[in-house]
Amino acid sequence: VFGGNIQGWGPSELTHLDQPLNRFEFADNMIWTKGRHSIKFGAKLTRNQFNILNGVFAHGTAIMVNYTNFLQAQPLVLFSKLGEINPEGELPAGFERNVGGPLIRLGYRHTIVGLFIQDDFKWTPNLTMNMGVRYEFYKNPSEVGGRLGDIAKPSDTTVRLGNPVLFRNPSLKNFAPRLGLAWDPFGDGKMSIRAAGGIFYDLLDTTRLLGPQSQFPFFSKVNLGFPAWPDVLEGVRTRGIAGIKDSPFTYGTPNQSYVVQYNLTIQRELVPDTVVTLGYAGSRGIKLSGLQDVNIGQHTIKDGRYFWPEGTVRRNDTFTQMRMYVWDRNSFYNSIRLGLQKRFSQGYQYQLSYTWSKALDEGSNTANSDAVGTGPNGVRQTYFDRKLDRSRASFDVPHVFSANATFELPFGREKMFGSGTTGFLGNFISGWQVSGLVSLTTGPPLNVRVTFDRARQGNTSDVAQRPDLVPGADPSPVLNGGREPQKYFDPSSFQLAPPGFWGTAARNTVDGPGVAVFDFALTKDTALSEAADLQFRFEVFNLANRANWRKTGANLFTSATGVPSGAALAITQTSTTSRQIQFALKVVF
Repeated sequence: VFGGNIQGWGPSELTHLDQPLNRFEFADNMIWTKGRHSIKFGAKLTRNQFNILNGVFAHGTAIMVNYTNFLQAQPLVLFSKLGEINPEGELPAGFERNVGGPLIRLGYRHTIVGLFIQDDFKWTPNLTMNMGVRYEFYKNPSEVGGRLGDIAKPSDTTVRLGNPVLFRNPSLKNFAPRLGLAWDPFGDGKMSIRAAGGIFYDLLDTTRLLGPQSQFPFFSKVNLGFPAWPDVLEGVRTRGIAGIKDSPFTYGTPNQSYVVQYNLTIQRELVPDTVVTLGYAGSRGIKLSGLQDVNIGQHTIKDGRYFWPEGTVRRNDTFTQMRMYVWDRNSFYNSIRLGLQKRFSQGYQYQLSYTWSKALDEGSNTANSDAVGTGPNGVRQTYFDRKLDRSRASFDVPHVFSANATFELPFGREKMFGSGTTGFLGNFISGWQVSGLVSLTTGPPLNVRVTFDRARQGNTSDVAQRPDLVPGADPSPVLNGGREPQKYFDPSSFQLAPPGFWGTAARNTVDGPGVAVFDFALTKDTALSEAADLQFRFEVFNLANRANWRKTGANLFTSATGVPSGAALAITQTSTTSRQIQFALKVVF
C-alpha cells in the first residue's frame, strides 16, 4: 500500500474471509376471534449457526510512504498476524505465546426467542384499537471451542478468555409494548385519524460477532516500524516480540439498545377522489452502540476545555488502540409530512408530498455496517463525553419534496371518430398517456474533520477531531449555491485548534449537495386481447440533465501546517446519472 496516486498491488488484506450462516426458525401463530376482540398470539425460536474462517491480514500488509521508498526497500510499517505458521508446521521463533494459525476458525451459536400477544379491539363501529406486547430475548452467544477473548472496560489489563461472548446479557427485560388506533370521527368514511407508538429493541445479530475473536492469544495484529525488507519475518525472528502490545477489539459491557417510535396521521377527503394528509412521525433512540478507540491519553481542563499536554500516553499502558463498543448514544428524529393525492379519474391523477424532518444524534454511520464508527461521519471525538458530538445525524435530510402526475391525452377513437370507428388510425391515436415526476431534496451534511491527532490524545486511527470554527463565521459556508465543483465551501470558516485541544466546530455542520430530478414518460396501451395489452414506453430520466453532486465528507486539515486540503473542497462524484432516454415494449397480462 502506498501513499500518493499509486494505491498498491497484490491481493487485498481483506480476502480469505468466509462466513456461512445457517439459520433455523420455528414459529407458530394463532388468531382467536371473540365478539369485538381479535386476539393474535404466537412464538418464534431462531437458532443461528455462524461459522467463520478468517484469514484477514494473514499475509501482512507493507505500507510505504511512497513509491520511491518501495524501490529503495524502505517500508514504513508492517501489519502482520502473530501465529503465522511456517511450511514445516512450527511457529517461528518469538511467536510462542500465540496458539492461533494464519486462519481463525470459529463457530458461533446463538438462540433468539420471541413471544407476542395483540388484541385488535373494535371499540365502536368507527374506532379500532390495537394493543399488544412483545417479549424478545436471546441467550448469550457462545463459540463451540471457547476461542474468544474480551475486555469489559477500558481500564482492564487482562483479556477474559472463553465463553460466553458478552460480559452480560442485556436482553432479558425486553418487554416491548405497542399501542395504536384508527378512528373515523364522523363515521362517514371521509376522514381518518391514526396514531401509534411502541418500543422496539435492537437485538445483537449473530453476524455482528466479528470482534472478540480478534484478541490475544488467539489473534494479534502487530505494528512493526521499519522491519527488515523484504524478508520481514526474518527481521521479526531476530528482534523478537518483546514490548509489542496488542490492539484489542471488544464489545465492552453492553446495554440494551432500543428505539421508541410514535406517529399521528390525519387524512381528509376534500372532494371525490382527492385526499389531503397531515402526518407527524418521531423516534427516540436510547443506548445505541458505537465503535470507539477508548484507550486515549489522560486529559486535563484548561481554559474550560479538554486539554492533552505534550507527551500524553495512553491510559491503559497494557494495550495500544482499544476499539470498544460504547453503548450510550442517543438519537432524536421528528418529521412533519403534508400530502395531496387525487386518484385516477376523469383522465388524470396527481400526487404531491412534502416532508420536513430533523435528525439529531451523537454518532451515526451511512455505511453498510452496524459498527458505527467507520466512515467520515461515524466516529466520535471521544467516548467519555457524548454530548460534545450531539449534532445533525449523518443521514439528516431536512427537506424532501416529490410530485408526480399522469394525464390521459384527450383524444382517442371514441372521442374523435365515434364509438364505431375502427382501423389503424383509430387504434394509433387512442390509449396515450403522459406522466412526469419531480424530486427535490436537500443533501445530508458534511463533517469537517482533522485527520491527524491535533489534540495529542493518542489516536493512531479512527481520528475524528474537528477544527475550530472561526468566531462569527458561517458554520455552513457553501459557495455559489453549491454549484461550484472545484470549491464547494469556503475553508476560511475553519482553522486548526491550538495543539492539545479539540476544535469548537460542531459535527456535520456543512449542508451537503441536494438532488433535483425531473423524469418524463410517454406511454401507449394497445389491446391485444381481453387478457393482454401491448405497452409502448418512451422515457427520459433526468430530463434537465442536471449534475447532482455527491460528497460524503470533508477531511479539511491533514497536517499541522493548517493548509486546507483541496480534495476536501472538490466535488468528484455525482449521485444520479446524466440524462438517459429509453424506449421499451412490454406485454401486460
